[in-house]
Amino acid sequence: MSLLMAGQNAFPPCEHLTKRAEYLHVYEHGRKWVGRQFIFYLVRDEGVDRRFGVAVTRKVGNAVVRNRVKRYIREAYRHHRHRLDTGIVMVIVARPYAAQLTCAESHDAIGGLFESGGVLSE
Repeated sequence: MSLLMAGQNAFPPCEHLTKRAEYLHVYEHGRKWVGRQFIFYLVRDEGVDRRFGVAVTRKVGNAVVRNRVKRYIREAYRHHRHRLDTGIVMVIVARPYAAQLTCAESHDAIGGLFESGGVLSE
């Protein structure tokens, strides 16, 4: 089974962070976990179900590389989505080393950050 698949675990638009102010709120008021490949920001907000955003800067690589990294991050989110707590707003920022990862390696790294943040319910 491929890691890249949507279907029932789709990433619905209502869970996307879309506005700059939403990202800034998470950066300023959230907790932060730093890994070699990604930085994970988290804010608990009981007024929402679950929200998620991705940030990949030009330091990571050209447009093709950045888009691939974003796909891998969204796929990891989709894979863990059913186990994530509700009432959380998250942002994952890719660091330059993320460009060298495969989909499976990205998946493992992001899963580890979710565990560190305590957002996975068993």
